[in-house]
Amino acid sequence: MKLSSDILFQDLAKHFSLATVGRKKTTLSLEPPVFYYADMPYEDNKVYIGRIGELPPPPENISCQIICVGGRLPALWDAGNSCAFSIVSEADLLRVFNIVQNTFLRYSKWDSDLYHLLNTTANLEEMIRLTSEILGKSISLVNNQLEIVVQAISDENRRLPPSWEHMLPSNVRTWADTHKKNTSFREPFFFLLEGYLSYCINIFIRDSYWGMIAISAEQEDPTSWIVVLFDHFFEVFRLALSKNLNHGHGTLVTLRSVFSDLLNCLPVTPAKLEKACLNSGHRPAAWICAALRPTGSMEHLPPEYFSKQLEQLFTKSYAAPFSGHIALFFPLTPEEFCRDGYDGNTKEALYELEEGLNEFDVRAGISLVYEDILKSHDYFRQAMIALETADSIEIREKFCYFEDYALSYALKNSIGELRPELMMPCGLAKLLQESREGADYWKTLEFYLDHEMNASRTARELFIHRTTLQNRLSRISRFVDLDSPESRMYLRYCIYLYRLFQNF
Repeated sequence: MKLSSDILFQDLAKHFSLATVGRKKTTLSLEPPVFYYADMPYEDNKVYIGRIGELPPPPENISCQIICVGGRLPALWDAGNSCAFSIVSEADLLRVFNIVQNTFLRYSKWDSDLYHLLNTTANLEEMIRLTSEILGKSISLVNNQLEIVVQAISDENRRLPPSWEHMLPSNVRTWADTHKKNTSFREPFFFLLEGYLSYCINIFIRDSYWGMIAISAEQEDPTSWIVVLFDHFFEVFRLALSKNLNHGHGTLVTLRSVFSDLLNCLPVTPAKLEKACLNSGHRPAAWICAALRPTGSMEHLPPEYFSKQLEQLFTKSYAAPFSGHIALFFPLTPEEFCRDGYDGNTKEALYELEEGLNEFDVRAGISLVYEDILKSHDYFRQAMIALETADSIEIREKFCYFEDYALSYALKNSIGELRPELMMPCGLAKLLQESREGADYWKTLEFYLDHEMNASRTARELFIHRTTLQNRLSRISRFVDLDSPESRMYLRYCIYLYRLFQNF
């Protein structure tokens, strides 16, 4: 690991008063230190340490770093293209050497650790943590959805400066409009907000803006040594990020990655979910999943583009192409969610969802409301089942709610290879046969059970006298058992099953 003049200066300045002459080496180009001895030839990019009076000026064609101990350099001493620090006070030469050498060792270990992570786990979070510790600054990685993927707050900077409050999960989206103009920058830049500067580097993957990594700043500009080390860190970090994206390493823990894993039936631990909620900055009380099938003009729209349009329309929602559809996970706030059923606020949220989707040519299957995000795949299947069941019975509603099709789905999948007639008890099958021959016993039983065995309501619905109804029921009771709750449930099941399959 090579260092710059500023890195050495900031470490030595913790122990000694320094004076500087000449041109500092601002890039990472300096080799580890050596003791200077008489008539030693200077070499480029070396660090030489010796006593004042023992170190001659370097030749004009040499660019190195010189550290003089024990006094000020003479007024006529010319550093040329090199840089010289002089330690005015009397100091132990060996102590100065050890300080400089330990500086090199510290940053060499950091550099070695970064490359070890790159070549093994490519763990971005660990890379950022190590760098935050060695620079004493807080670092945040933000993706193109302005979700904080990783954030490390250094021990020296536990309280973020005001300029960095926008990077906290709870406030990151309020920063979006201010940051949009910066997303095209290909070079590192300083971002000014409320009088504070942050040093930022945009990340591009396959020439598309992926996000940004930035280091916090105090009220003054970040010092040059931090910038040069952060630039070096970014070169390794960028390789690790590409490795993550290419090989699916699980270090980018956001709600988006959690939903993606769940849709693909990959395991997500509660700890990973907790981390994703923290990184994404919000924890909805409940969710609704919609399975969207593009129709008309939307059929030829790239699904990735459509997904982004949905996320812009529905704040804090997550949308992604999956299984030939678009999976949309729509969050409910605590105020919108009612555990005891659909109250006014929940209905208002569903109305908002329908109103937004009306802007697009889509059909939507919509799941039940659910709290456990780890069950998202099951609720995506609910949404898909609503669409599939509506299709099978040729209902062309734009919004198909699972609760409206759950019974039809259950009935359809309950009989296996048997036809509905073969599921019926013999007496009910006899009533069905008589109804085909002109008698009204099947319809009478159907209405009687639908009206919870209320004779008056059934007679009114059939437009018959109550005595006529009693005569029919007397005949029906010879064929089927109406006294047992289990028997009535089975009769109703068979009637619903037959009614459903009449639509196929």
